[in-house]
Amino acid sequence: SKIQYRWVENGSILSCRVFSIVGLLLFVCLFVSFSLVSFRTPFLVATKAKALSNELNGTITFSLSEEKTYEVKGVFLFLAIGYPINRKHRSIGQLSVLVHALQSWDRFISEPLDRKYPVMILHDGWGHSETLTEIIRNTLINSTVLFGYMNTSIAEMMRSDADRFRPQGICKRALPGYRKMNRVFVRLMFEDNSPLRQFEYWMRIDLDIRFHHRIAFDPFIVMKAGNFVFGYHVCSRHGGCQEGFPGFALNYKTTHNLTVTTELGEEYVRTHTMFYGNIGMGEVKFFTSTPVLNYLRAIDNEGGIWRQRWGDQHIYVSVIMFFSDANRTVSISKMLNATHKSALLKGGPCKFFQRVKMNA
Repeated sequence: SKIQYRWVENGSILSCRVFSIVGLLLFVCLFVSFSLVSFRTPFLVATKAKALSNELNGTITFSLSEEKTYEVKGVFLFLAIGYPINRKHRSIGQLSVLVHALQSWDRFISEPLDRKYPVMILHDGWGHSETLTEIIRNTLINSTVLFGYMNTSIAEMMRSDADRFRPQGICKRALPGYRKMNRVFVRLMFEDNSPLRQFEYWMRIDLDIRFHHRIAFDPFIVMKAGNFVFGYHVCSRHGGCQEGFPGFALNYKTTHNLTVTTELGEEYVRTHTMFYGNIGMGEVKFFTSTPVLNYLRAIDNEGGIWRQRWGDQHIYVSVIMFFSDANRTVSISKMLNATHKSALLKGGPCKFFQRVKMNA
C-alpha cells in the first residue's frame, strides 16, 4: 500500500491518503502521525518519509512507500544587538522586547514541536552577563537556550576607508543597529567561528514577530526532507535601500563565471526581488560553503551594507540564483499565522519562472 503525507500551505491540514484496505486507514494514519511528533531527543528529530517533490503549488508531498529516517539538527534564531548594558549588568529596557518575542515563540512554535529544538540568541556582548542571560532562561524554563556572540564592532577596513562606508542615499538615517543586524544575517552568522555551524538548519524569527496559532508542521523536517536550502515567508519586490546592489551582484556573477540555472534568475536579481525578512529558514552547510561565504564576504567588504543599508532580503535571492536554484526554495506563507508590528503578514511565494512583474 502507498501512503502520502501532504502539508497544505494553510498550515492546518495534514492529510493522509491510503490506497489499501479501508480498514487499515485509521490505524496507519494514527501510527504515522504519532511517529512524526513523538521524538523528544534534544537537537534531533527523526521521521520516516521520502520527499517526492519540492514545491508543487505550495504543497510538499511525502511518501512512506520507501522508508527513510531523517535526523535533523535545527535551531531557532533571535537576534538582539545594540542593548545598552549598565555597569551593574542588571536589567535593560529592551530586554522586555526579547522576552515577549520568546514567549510568543515558546507558546506557538516550540511547545507544539515538543520543545525538542533549542533557541539561540545572537548578541553583541550583553549575552556575556549572567544576570541578563538568567532573565532569558527563566522565561523559557522548559526550553534549551543558547547564546551566540556576534562581533559587530567596526572592522579595520571601515576605519581605513571611511568614505566607502559612510551612510548615504535614501536610507542614510537608518540606525547603526540596523546595519549591524544586516551584517550578521549576511555574513557574520556564517563565518568560520559562528556557533551556528554546529547545526544543520536554522529558522530566524525577528523580535517584532508575534504568532497567533500553533504551528502545524516541523520546519526543519520540511527543509531536510525536501532538500531545500532556503525557506521564506513571502516574496516581494522593492528597490529601497539597494542602490548599487544589483550591479555589484551581476558583476560578481560575471567575473567569477557563475552559472545561473534558474530561468530568468538574473532578472530577479536585477529587479529587486526579495525574500521578505522577519521569518526565514536556511541550510547551514549551503550558506557556509566556500563559494557562498566568499560571495557574502565580498558584499560586506564592498561597503554597501553600511553605506546604502543593503539587506539580507535581496542578497539571499542572489545567493540562491548564483549558487543554487529556485527549485530548492520553499515558501511557508500560508503555513504560519503571524503579525509584524501588529500588522498581519500577507503575501505569497515567489512565482519563479514567470516574468518578474508577476511578483510585484
